[in-house]
Amino acid sequence: MQLNILYRTLISFIFIGYMTSSINIRIMKFPIIPIFPTCVKHHYLVISKTNSSDGVYVVDYSPITPMNETVLKTRINLLLGNPVPAEIRIRFIRDAKFNEDQKILKSDDFLDVPNPDLSLAKTEQVFKEIKDEGIKMTICTILHKCNNNYQMRLYKYNCQDFCKHALDTVALK
Repeated sequence: MQLNILYRTLISFIFIGYMTSSINIRIMKFPIIPIFPTCVKHHYLVISKTNSSDGVYVVDYSPITPMNETVLKTRINLLLGNPVPAEIRIRFIRDAKFNEDQKILKSDDFLDVPNPDLSLAKTEQVFKEIKDEGIKMTICTILHKCNNNYQMRLYKYNCQDFCKHALDTVALK
């Protein structure tokens, strides 16, 4: 039984390696507080096809504000080190290239959706519209390895941990 699981896992990694061989993935960093641009703390994953100018996919792990809380209360809980609900967002940025951070950050598609339900619906829509099987498999692998643990803290289990774990998971870097 254990051997069968080992073989399936090995075959999955070989398949994922084959499917993602023409995929670029990297961490994009940006300041949490725009007035302090040198304080770069929030991390995103940028995923694209090699030599593609059609656009990039951005995968983000961010806190969400439950309907019965205010944004301020969520941020205070984060600063105190308390766990807050989080979500994995997937966005497609049209006409952006892999290394165009400013173009990605300024895109209307990148903007936060204030309602968690609408944000989840947008993520699901973007995921369904992914045509490239390699990119879809890469994102699927990242989502699968997160174990549906959508609680984050400021100092641990945050966007930086998520991005590092995601890169380790797809074994591209």
